[in-house]
Amino acid sequence: MNFFQISSKASDFKFSRNNFDIIRLLAALQVVMVHSFEHLNIHCEMFIKIIGVFPGVPIFFITSGYLICSSLNKSTTLKEYLFKRAVRIFPALWVSFILCFIFLLFAGELTTSFKNIAFWIITQISFMQFYNPEFLRGFGVGVLNGSLWTIPIEMQFYIFLPLMVYFANKTSPNKYLLTFVFIVFCIFNSLFFSLFYSDSLLFKLIQVSILPYVYLFMIGIFAFYKQDLIEKYLKGNFILIALIYALYLSIHKGNVVGNYISPLQAVILCGLVFSFAYSEFFLLVRIRQLIKGYDISYGIYIYHMIFINILLEYYSDNVGMINLFLAVSLTFIFASLSWIFIEKPALKFKSKNLGK
Repeated sequence: MNFFQISSKASDFKFSRNNFDIIRLLAALQVVMVHSFEHLNIHCEMFIKIIGVFPGVPIFFITSGYLICSSLNKSTTLKEYLFKRAVRIFPALWVSFILCFIFLLFAGELTTSFKNIAFWIITQISFMQFYNPEFLRGFGVGVLNGSLWTIPIEMQFYIFLPLMVYFANKTSPNKYLLTFVFIVFCIFNSLFFSLFYSDSLLFKLIQVSILPYVYLFMIGIFAFYKQDLIEKYLKGNFILIALIYALYLSIHKGNVVGNYISPLQAVILCGLVFSFAYSEFFLLVRIRQLIKGYDISYGIYIYHMIFINILLEYYSDNVGMINLFLAVSLTFIFASLSWIFIEKPALKFKSKNLGK
């Protein structure tokens, strides 16, 4: 069987009946809480340790591998697939940058040459959001919107996926090839940060490339094309998978938090995520119905650091918990406005355009 063909055993699997909107929302909130507690100087190590074992960024990458496969699978052409990805990413991203630019302009923070500002604008509206100019190093935490380093990695994955599908289809007789590629990237991840760490520009560029994170995306890809395994081993077994994950965390003494988790932890975390995604607990069903058609997770992710930086720069005398409340409240407000007036209309435009 062609690797990039959904298992026939999963023909009755209800792919669209899932809790991924809840998972993305929780992952975004995890990132917000970690950044808020860290930068707003709020000391609650136990809370951070608990939510840290459910790292938001790796969860985003794993679910992206799964859900973007679905987008590619539903697309009739490569152009259609890339257009759908662009419409989902860029409108809100551009609006968040415009808001940042207007604020910095009126706050008198853009005190540098036109050349520097122009280059910064180009990087932020294209695919180099990880770039942070020197003239903003003194603002807030020193990085205006540090969370956006993952956006170029997502874009690289959007290109990597169809290339891998094409390559796999061309080499389908060797069914173990992609497994071998996955193992290679797992080894690369395990060695990259422990053996090759440096302050060189090359190392920093690799850090914001897809290379250290391919294994996370590939776990999601395997899950999509082997949906029968999700239905057989994960669906309805959330408590069991959670216990296995807890056992791993209790035994493992290495790095179990943060963005650079081990491949083994990533596989178990993947099982936990997909088991949760296809659970039918009453509360989950109610929440799923409540937030259906209202996806603010992306907005929460791309807006929150803006407000944390503003609060640090101009309201640093506030008590940490006050700034936390303000940061979270403003993030939710702007994420909601972004979904209603930017993202949702853009998605409708996508449907209309593809229909034509």
